[in-house]
Amino acid sequence: MPRLPAFDLKARANYSPHVVIVGAGASRAATPTGDANGRLLPVMKDIVETLGLTQILERTNLDWRGRNFEDVYDDLSRNNPHAPEAEKIDLHIRSYFHSLALPNCLTIYDTLLLSLREKDLVASFNWDPLLIQAYKRHARIQRSLPIGNSSE
Repeated sequence: MPRLPAFDLKARANYSPHVVIVGAGASRAATPTGDANGRLLPVMKDIVETLGLTQILERTNLDWRGRNFEDVYDDLSRNNPHAPEAEKIDLHIRSYFHSLALPNCLTIYDTLLLSLREKDLVASFNWDPLLIQAYKRHARIQRSLPIGNSSE
């Protein structure tokens, strides 16, 4: 069975690949004052307010306040009478995330990507366009970025 390279005490180096898992809230942490246009990055607990979805949700008869947004959206999309609202929310969310732009200043994503090597890996389970934009920004100038697919 293959082994990862051991830590080299004399060289004070670890030649093993690094794996960085980017979780919920990473985009907000990377851009705490918003994207290049000042738009805040949502997290699940404030996505309704941040994206302005309140008016759409108020047109439903669902009790959505204080609930996890994923559960509310699941209820909307499964319930046929609410399908138009679910579609409007889906389009609004896609449009909002598509319009986000990485600020022209240094972000945590920039620092993270530039500190890693080709054999390292960044994994995200979120819809995170800013991480992809940071990767593209540095892929033009840095050859040793973690290997990955930078296409959207």
